[in-house]
Order: sequence, then structure tokens, then C-alpha cells
Amino acid sequence: MSNQISKDRLVIKFKDFRPYINICSALSIVRYRDLSYANYWIFEEVPDKYDEMYVYNVAIRHSEFLATTMTHRALAMAWHGVPLDTGTDDELYMLPCLDITLGDEVPVF
Repeated sequence: MSNQISKDRLVIKFKDFRPYINICSALSIVRYRDLSYANYWIFEEVPDKYDEMYVYNVAIRHSEFLATTMTHRALAMAWHGVPLDTGTDDELYMLPCLDITLGDEVPVF
């Protein structure tokens, strides 16, 4: 593991954090640099392009998820998702998710 302790805080890369994430949780990955984000229904969908980024923050929040398959719809119901009226045929759900903020540089505390 390539972790460091900085001012009594753990500095960890996403690849080292992966084993601690529940594989059945919806995830939102936020880029600290520009606050852009991507939502993933299940852990296996999260690409490895984030692996070398540093974990800045982990929280639980609600975010919108687009249901494109029957599996997504079933997960939305199981996780008590709230359907959102988009005025289109899109099926959006507001779901609780694990929100992970990642950055390219070692975080400064």
C-alpha cells in the first residue's frame, strides 16, 4: 500500500480504498478540481482511471441516477429511490449513494 500519514491523517489512493467499498452501493465519484461527477449503479462499473487519484472525502449523499435497464429499476426500488419527473422519457431516481471526492494531488490538511 502506498499510503502516507500527513499531520495525523491518512493519505490514500483510490486503488487502495477500493477493497473497503461495499460492492452493492451506488457511488458518485467527484473530481475535486472542477466538481464534475459521475454516478455508478454498482461498484463494478467504476473504471480504473480513478485508481491513481487521492481520496479527499467520503460521505453519504443523494444523487440522481438514470435507470436504463430493468436491473437499474429493481435497484432503485430496493434502495428506496425517489423517481424524479424530468418531463422526458428518462427514468431518473434520487438515490442515497457513497460520495467519494478524488483529486490528482496529495491533499493538504
